[in-house]
Amino acid sequence: MIFSVTLPHEGKLLIREGQNIDFTTPLYEGQTQKEEKIPLASILKCSPHTIFQHLKKFAGDHINKGDVIAVSSGLFGSHRYTSPAEGTFKEIDHITGTITISIDSGEKNTEYSFFAGEISLIEKNVVTIKTKHGKKFTLKQSLNSFGGNWKSFKNITSITSEDVAGFIIITEKLAEYEETKLEALDAKGFVTAYELPQSTSLPTAIVKDIKNMEEIQSLTYPYCTIDKESTTMYLYE
Repeated sequence: MIFSVTLPHEGKLLIREGQNIDFTTPLYEGQTQKEEKIPLASILKCSPHTIFQHLKKFAGDHINKGDVIAVSSGLFGSHRYTSPAEGTFKEIDHITGTITISIDSGEKNTEYSFFAGEISLIEKNVVTIKTKHGKKFTLKQSLNSFGGNWKSFKNITSITSEDVAGFIIITEKLAEYEETKLEALDAKGFVTAYELPQSTSLPTAIVKDIKNMEEIQSLTYPYCTIDKESTTMYLYE
């Protein structure tokens, strides 16, 4: 099986073509991000609900240090705000007149691979992986790219941390108490056919066609990789 994934972050790539990797392999080295809320309306001397009129950058844009983010002009002169560091424009709050910027903290961090196999091609931020066998499934949504070993349970009543810790749990649906228990037992993430009953900090994905769930749970491939960009799940060995 050959499949491709899109790397979700920028950073120094630590893998190379021809390398065999697993989920313990360092994938890339990047900068730790920190979020800063900027009182932009106050800086520009404008009303909070009009700050969008003055923006030169928008949510989702990459920002370099010194980039002009917003400019306002009036009878009493002009005001501007420039980015203090490299990062990403995250969001705008038209009620408070603030913007949120995710900037590099200066501290390095290492992200580990969310896929396993032989790296056959690296092209920009898309990596193509060669594995033995596998199957792919379309997802309805995924907020993250993630991967690891996976398990499926029909009954979680008697499971322990040894059964769950470090594994992605694939199951049709979870009750609230089941989700809470699996999180407490250090599950790595969830793939379900229905929305989870409560919010979670763990990565999650939802299978597009519930009819696929029976087949998915019957597979014995040990690895699972979720690619957010293509909304695809790969189960493979």
